[in-house]
Amino acid sequence: MYRSQTCQNHSPGSDEAAIPTCKDMSELVTDYLDGALPWSTRQKARLHLLLCHACRQYFDQMRRTVRFLAGAPRQAPPPEVEQDVLDSIAAHPHSDGG
Repeated sequence: MYRSQTCQNHSPGSDEAAIPTCKDMSELVTDYLDGALPWSTRQKARLHLLLCHACRQYFDQMRRTVRFLAGAPRQAPPPEVEQDVLDSIAAHPHSDGG
């Protein structure tokens, strides 16, 4: 996958006005593609994509994946899958740390 490459076009900054880092971009990809980012964050992300070839490739790959999956036929799982999932959940109770 493309994420193993490092962005050489900018250095990460802690300044809120700075453009997002590559790590930030990997966390923003879904909201970016859904158009759910605030305007200022979207503009900073667009600037990052202009500067970073690796992130552009990653975002393009994610965009193609979303389009492909949106067009894929939906199929219901076999009936026994629901019971298998419920059994698995029951066998591994979740602890909320409390």
